[in-house]
Amino acid sequence: MKQQGDNLTVDAILAETRRGRPVTGNAKTNAQRQAEWRERRRSAGLSPRTVWVDRVTSNDMFHAELNVTDNANLLMLDDAKRRIDKLSRELNEAALANSHLMQQLLEEKKRSDYLLVELKAERKRVVGLRGQLAKVKTVTVTP
Repeated sequence: MKQQGDNLTVDAILAETRRGRPVTGNAKTNAQRQAEWRERRRSAGLSPRTVWVDRVTSNDMFHAELNVTDNANLLMLDDAKRRIDKLSRELNEAALANSHLMQQLLEEKKRSDYLLVELKAERKRVVGLRGQLAKVKTVTVTP
């Protein structure tokens, strides 16, 4: 409690006011928000599917999920996986080639910029030489 003669201490009532957004009393924990989000996803007809397995097991599970029992379907699936791997390698090679071409393009642009500066300097030199030549011609022509 504040003494009557004390005018330097802040009143307790004024000290309770806070900065920022006022408290509503309806705050939720992160777990509650996550549970509500999951419920909204379920009500949208979605189901969670998160599994961590090694590659061999994941291929077996993939075949089992598709209920693939026919050898022809398995062969087609394996062929599709091989084609995907091949296309992925080709894409990586193309990206690497693209990065090399981009590097060459940057080097050529630097060279072009350098040559442009050199050309401008040479033009200035030519203009100066023309001026000197004009002076020499006027000196030799006038008697």
